[in-house]
Formats: sequence, structure tokens, C-alpha cells
Amino acid sequence: MTDLASNPPPRSGAFQPPPPAHPNPINDLAAGSHHYDGIAATASVYRLLARLWMREVDLPLLQALATPPLRDTFVAAGGVLPDSLDQATIDELAIDYCRLLIGPTGHLPPYQSVWQSGQLQSQTVTSMQTFIEITGYQPPPESNLTLPDHLALQLDLASHIAEQFQFAAQDTSDVATLADLRRTYFATHLRWPSEFLQAVASRSDTAFYKSLASLTESFLQQEAESPQS
Repeated sequence: MTDLASNPPPRSGAFQPPPPAHPNPINDLAAGSHHYDGIAATASVYRLLARLWMREVDLPLLQALATPPLRDTFVAAGGVLPDSLDQATIDELAIDYCRLLIGPTGHLPPYQSVWQSGQLQSQTVTSMQTFIEITGYQPPPESNLTLPDHLALQLDLASHIAEQFQFAAQDTSDVATLADLRRTYFATHLRWPSEFLQAVASRSDTAFYKSLASLTESFLQQEAESPQS
């Protein structure tokens, strides 16, 4: 684990769309996570979800989501895309995102410590920082504006750990170590969001964010049932 932490495998760049859609592609991708091609697909799902929760959707991302094969995968997983891909739609989604997650009042803070203890908590933040250091993870630049226990950052770190698992495929000892790390990380930092996601789905004004909350919850539930988690 020390070698991986000090010399982490390179992270992939832009999000790479998962394979063609299955009857329930999000679940199928997660269910195949014990295979290394499944690990890559699962990492991509985590990375996409992380981006969608990190900040408002912009027009290029919305256009990518509306373009096959990613559109077919997203829709089959339960995602709902807007009817129009224009600036008015982007503004509507941005308003919903900010009202839900940023405030200034009555919002739903996407932080693990808030939902588990009712306030921002240093112990949870410290635990996340420890996992970040152990894995050699480099948070995206926009995460500088948030705390480490933000759901988006937790999803992105899960993607990074899955990628490390994939790169370690040729070393049995590394695979065993990373499998244990994945299970520990998931149990510590990704079993909390259900209540938050259900609240988002209930209070969202747009079908897009309602569906994003629901499919994120479904994906994490599938991951929780995976042998790797």
C-alpha cells in the first residue's frame, strides 16, 4: 500500500462513457465490479456522479449526457434529461442546484458529517483526509471550495480507488490490499447518503435532479451489496 500511496497510478482524464446500455446499466456495471473491465466502468460511473454533484451542470456536460451512448446509459439507469438543451435550461438547473445544495437558507448540505451528527465534524473530515493521503488522490481544483466530506469528493475518491484497483490487477498482494481499502472506505464514507438523496429527490423542482438523486442512491445500494464493498 505504501508504494501505491507514494506512487499512485495516473488518473484518467475526461470521463469515458461506460459500455453500451444494458437493461439496468448502472446496476450491471456495479455488479460486474469484481472483473477488471467492470472496475473501470464502475470508476467511470463514480467519476460522472461526482461531477454532477460537485457543481452546476454546464451546457457541454448536458450535451454530452444527451448524446449516445452516454444518453442511453443515463436514461436506462433512471436519469431524466431536459427537453431542451439551451441556456434557459442551464439556468433553471443551476437555480435548482443552488437552492438544494448551496442555500443561503433551507438547503441540504451535501456533507457526511452534517447528516450523521447535525454539524460539520472534524473527525469525519480527518478520516477523509487520511484516505486522500493513503491513496495519493489529487482532488479536482473546484473541490478547494468545499470540505473533504462533500458527497462529490467522496464519489470522486471512490473512482480513484477503483482505478488503483484496476491498475494493480497484475499484483495479487496489491489487489488484496486495495480490495480491503475499498471495503473500508465505502463502509466509512459512502453508506450515509440515502437520507440526503431522498430529501433531494423530494425537494427538487426539476426532473433532472430528482432522477440524479434516485439513480445515485440505487448505484450506491448496488455497490453496498457488492463483494468489493
